[in-house]
Amino acid sequence: MSDVNDVKASLLELLNEGRENRRKWFFPRNVDSRYKLIANLTLGEIVKYFIPALALVAGICFIPPYNSVILWIVKSVFIVLILLVPMVYVMYRPVKGRDNIRTKDFIKEYAMFQQKQKIYYKEPKKKTVGG
Repeated sequence: MSDVNDVKASLLELLNEGRENRRKWFFPRNVDSRYKLIANLTLGEIVKYFIPALALVAGICFIPPYNSVILWIVKSVFIVLILLVPMVYVMYRPVKGRDNIRTKDFIKEYAMFQQKQKIYYKEPKKKTVGG
């Protein structure tokens, strides 16, 4: 009887079946494997989004006149907006149950979905009897 089980196990192994007892590894496509430096940001994201924003902020700060309080209030509003936009774009999580989906990923997926070809199904006409 053990010979029959051995032959059966050998045949299943050859056919790549009977692997229910082995581990199955599954890595979803939205798993983030990048190294984070500051505040959940990678070095590439810091260079891509925050260095240009900081350069723009420095440029706004050097706009004369420097002694006008009203101009500094207007400048500070623009500075806050310039720093807030990339921060929200990179760090905010729009889907509450999924911490690994960020705003930039969400916008990219939404844009790809809008560009896909849609399939519409029409309800078939109801056939009337005798008419």
